[in-house]
Amino acid sequence: MCCLYWCCLILGYNDTAFLVSLSTNIDVVSFATIKFDYVRFDLGSNYNMNTGEYTAPYSGYYVFVIQKFGKNNHGGFYIAVDGGVVI
Repeated sequence: MCCLYWCCLILGYNDTAFLVSLSTNIDVVSFATIKFDYVRFDLGSNYNMNTGEYTAPYSGYYVFVIQKFGKNNHGGFYIAVDGGVVI
């Protein structure tokens, strides 16, 4: 089980950023999309709670920050862009 926070902002633009989290602990399933159910803010309305996807409105460099709290250090995350893993 883990608790997650997810945050994003794009460098050079002030009108898109989001911060989302989970309201409860979850068991993460391999290669599943995590659908964060608590949106703290979403400038530009680009995060979709139903799909768990963020749609980037601009070309450019994005900064994503993930915080994971859990009982162990096992597991990892990846970011997919158009279905391809980039990190």
